[in-house]
Amino acid sequence: MPPVSLHLLSAPGREAVLAGTLASWAATDWGETRPRLHLDAATTGPAHARIPAAWLAMLRAALADADADHAPHLLLLEDDLAFHPRLRAALLGWPPLHEGRIATLASLYNPGLPRVAGTTPEARAFAAAPLRFTGAQALLLTRPFARHVVAEWESVGGMQSQRLAQLSARDFPAAPLWVHRPSLVQHTATHSAWSAPLHRAPDFNPAWLPSA
Repeated sequence: MPPVSLHLLSAPGREAVLAGTLASWAATDWGETRPRLHLDAATTGPAHARIPAAWLAMLRAALADADADHAPHLLLLEDDLAFHPRLRAALLGWPPLHEGRIATLASLYNPGLPRVAGTTPEARAFAAAPLRFTGAQALLLTRPFARHVVAEWESVGGMQSQRLAQLSARDFPAAPLWVHRPSLVQHTATHSAWSAPLHRAPDFNPAWLPSA
């Protein structure tokens, strides 16, 4: 049974950005396995509304794929990323995933997220504070939580990462939002699609070994 269903969101007009991301993906240990590409079909409307709507559409399609191949987790990616060359080995061997400790969602990207007060980070993970959670570059969702998100999407507001974190904190308050240490992806954007400040992962290191 494949443990992870792979999905990537892009939009018309971003072909050059997407090509760089797919080239970086091809250099990882996923081999010829590529994420399913989802295109934002909307061409009008404010980005702060259009982008979450595109994420919701991707999430619905990703659930259908996960149901078809019985994948218990969904990895949702944006289209302006560089990947760790051993992404697959690092992800599948990550203790929160390998040990079944992800109840809602987790992130492979850390733009400087604060951890939950009073918690101690693990060697390869820490629990992020939900109310200050941001960054939808590479999010790992359980299939049950993804279904819950689709049903409750309109009950919260904000961009996609904020909605996901709010739903996790509100409806599954005991579930940690695990973040991989160090980041397994880097944000390569040179400008924001919705005029937000750009962020990057200060701990992304392509030379880091998953066994370290």
